[in-house]
Amino acid sequence: MFRASREGEVSVLHAFVRQTDGKSPRSLTLGRDGNLYGLTAERYIGHRLPTAIRLARDGSFTVLHRSTTPSTTNTPIRTG
Repeated sequence: MFRASREGEVSVLHAFVRQTDGKSPRSLTLGRDGNLYGLTAERYIGHRLPTAIRLARDGSFTVLHRSTTPSTTNTPIRTG
């Protein structure tokens, strides 16, 4: 993930490491708290192991949840 300033400067905020935080970030959403939330996808023998992530306004990156059960869809499961 990267940030681009209005002046055109680009800085890397997070470089994904497949084994720890997935790859291919998708579905980024701006939360009410100003943080970005989303899912990453990792292929595992034809299935996906989604990882829920947060990128805070200060640039800090957090893995919120890493699935250990393969999914055959790209659709996140909603709870609550």
